[in-house]
Amino acid sequence: MVFVMFAHISSKSDELSRAATQSWLWLAALGGAIALFTLLGTWLGLRELGSGLLHYYQTCRGVLESQQQFVSAVVSTISLVAFVSTGIGILSCIAEMWSSRALVARLRGVGLAHGPVLSRVALRLGLQHRVTRVEDHSAYALTAGFLHPQIFVSSGLVDLLEEDEVEAVLCHEFCHLLQHDPLRRLIGRALRRALFFLPVAADLWARHLTAAELAADGRVVAAQGRDSLAGALLKIIDSEPQLGSLASEVGVNSILDLRVAQLLDPQAHLALPHARRMHVAASTIMAALVLGVIPIHTPPSFLDIVAHAGLACTL
Repeated sequence: MVFVMFAHISSKSDELSRAATQSWLWLAALGGAIALFTLLGTWLGLRELGSGLLHYYQTCRGVLESQQQFVSAVVSTISLVAFVSTGIGILSCIAEMWSSRALVARLRGVGLAHGPVLSRVALRLGLQHRVTRVEDHSAYALTAGFLHPQIFVSSGLVDLLEEDEVEAVLCHEFCHLLQHDPLRRLIGRALRRALFFLPVAADLWARHLTAAELAADGRVVAAQGRDSLAGALLKIIDSEPQLGSLASEVGVNSILDLRVAQLLDPQAHLALPHARRMHVAASTIMAALVLGVIPIHTPPSFLDIVAHAGLACTL
C-alpha cells in the first residue's frame, strides 16, 4: 500500500514539506490580517451609519477639501486598498472553484476504463478508487478536486511510460492528494492575487509551489529510488515541449529545473525561492499603510476611512 511506502521518508522531504507549509501559512496570515481589518472596518462603518452620519460625512469632506491636509488624506485612503484586495480574493476563489469543478466534470466525462497497466499499478498502490484515466493524447497527470480530490491520468501518459514510471507518477500525485494541495492551491492563488500590493506575496507563493513539488519527488525517491521518476519526468518533458507555456503557474520552468537537479543528485542542496529583502521592506511599509499602523498627520485611520467611504457612497 502507498501509505506504507510513505511511512519512512527522508528528513530532506520533511524539511521541504515544512518549508511549503510555512510559506503557505505566512501567505494565509497576511491575507487573514487584511481580511480581518476589512471585516472589522465594515462592521464599524455599518454601525456608524445608524448614528452621526452627517457628522462623519462633513468631517470627511472637510479633510478632502483642505489644501493643507489633501496629501495626507490621499495617502490615508491607501487603506481602501484592503477593500479592493478582499474583493479580488473572494472573486478569485469563486472563479477558481468554478473552473476546477468544470475541469473535474469534463475529465470525468471522458473517463475510460483503467486498462491493464494502470489497473495493476492503481491496485498495487491501493488507489483503484482514486484514479481516473482520461482519453487524451497529451502526456499528463494531475490531482484535482477540493473536498474529494482525484488523480487524473491521460491515456497518452500511460502509453508513453513504462509501468514502473507510471507508478512513480501516481505516487507523486498521491503525495499532492495527501497534502490536500488542490485546496491549498485554491486558497493560495486567491491570496496571492488579493495581496497584489505586497511583493513578498509572490515570493512566498513561488517558495510554496517549489517546495511542495520537491517534497513530493523526495517522498517518491525515498520509497522507490530515483530512476523511475527521473525517466518519467524526462519523457514527459521531451514529449510536451510546450509544457512551460501551457502551465498556469508562474515560475514552472524553474521548478522543473530544480526537480531535474534533485533527481540527478538527491543529496544536493537546492536553494528554494526566498523572500527578497527589498520585497519584505516594501511589503512591510505597504501593509502598515493599508492597516493604518503608521500615523499620517491627520486622523483618518483605516476604520475612519471605512466609515467615511461607506457613508459617502450611501449618501
